[in-house]
Amino acid sequence: MKGITIRTFGYHDMFSVGSGGLENLTVLEVNGKTIVIEAPAHITATLPRMKTLRSESELTHVDALIITHVDADHIAGFDSLIWHKVFGENSKLLLITHPEIAKQLWQRVRTAFETDRIDMKTKRQLEDYVKLIELELGKTTKIEELGIEIETFKRSTKHAPFLSIAFCILRNGVPVLAYSGDTSFDLELIEFLAKKGEYPIIHEAGSYAVGSQSHTHFNELLTLPVEIQKRLYLNHIPITLEENILQRIKETNSPICIASELNNVII
Repeated sequence: MKGITIRTFGYHDMFSVGSGGLENLTVLEVNGKTIVIEAPAHITATLPRMKTLRSESELTHVDALIITHVDADHIAGFDSLIWHKVFGENSKLLLITHPEIAKQLWQRVRTAFETDRIDMKTKRQLEDYVKLIELELGKTTKIEELGIEIETFKRSTKHAPFLSIAFCILRNGVPVLAYSGDTSFDLELIEFLAKKGEYPIIHEAGSYAVGSQSHTHFNELLTLPVEIQKRLYLNHIPITLEENILQRIKETNSPICIASELNNVII
């Protein structure tokens, strides 16, 4: 069985003016399929250009999509992706998320999708457009068609008044990647993400101030043991903070990396 290839096509937050739209977009290639984490606005413009992506989807290059929560920078491209899958590929998107997040996604797009756009009469539901694989908090879900398992953190991350999930991806029961989603600095979550092993941890660093209740400040990650720091790859970085973060990495001799360095890595 071949390894999983990680490719990072974006690691900024959507609100970074001048980012060129390259907000968070991580893609895993496994068994000839793509698993895409989050659906930023540029998803249907970026991935189809990547001819080297191994995917069963010739148009979108998205075989499966994991959504952590419904903030705009994580789902702005979701409805566009559905259009491409349904009308361009005549297929359903394999959507992997918590059922509550799926409901929230439907609320965001239902105006455009709740009535069939061909006969303009038939009522539609989210399941008419996606094949939903539901994740449960604190549980491990086996996804046969992808050859992976996803273990979610036992509670919502500390980010928003609505549900936001963090998770580990496993293969044959062995963790291969952890993903924090959006979160304030949370040692209990870090403990979950950094279980025994050497697999990479993609962690957000989007806060402008230490002690934020919704995002993590880079200096907070510097308080972690070096053994954990060397596994951290930062995403959700505002462009205005990136130079400072890179300077702090150099000054402190920290092994923390930017998520762009986790590109074309086989795990």
